[in-house]
Amino acid sequence: MEAEEVVARMLDREQRMPHTGGRVFLSTHLTPEEAWELMVNDPTAMLVDVRTNEDYRTGHIRGSICIPLQDISNNPFSVCVRKDTPVILYCQMGYKSSIAAQALIDAGYSRVYTIPGIEQYSYPLI
Repeated sequence: MEAEEVVARMLDREQRMPHTGGRVFLSTHLTPEEAWELMVNDPTAMLVDVRTNEDYRTGHIRGSICIPLQDISNNPFSVCVRKDTPVILYCQMGYKSSIAAQALIDAGYSRVYTIPGIEQYSYPLI
């Protein structure tokens, strides 16, 4: 393997999500504090857990609803009617929420955000 190829692979790993064929996701990443501020200032904002229903039942962020990634992938329009509604997505580690965010962006949603996964931040879970 040549040096250029090694460097390109390293950059790909650092800048892109694994298992996506090198696709770059276009959602905006928020800190938990920024997400909270958005939800306080815009009561239409939705906090969506994209994990499975079973995972959601084991513990989730207060105020979130569960719409599994598979459901969003199959029908992104089921999330909400207005495409300008702020949608904040999270999952376990951040990977599935990035995929869900891109599905919503591809479907025309304009205010799509992700926050760190529940294993990346110490959210109080209910």
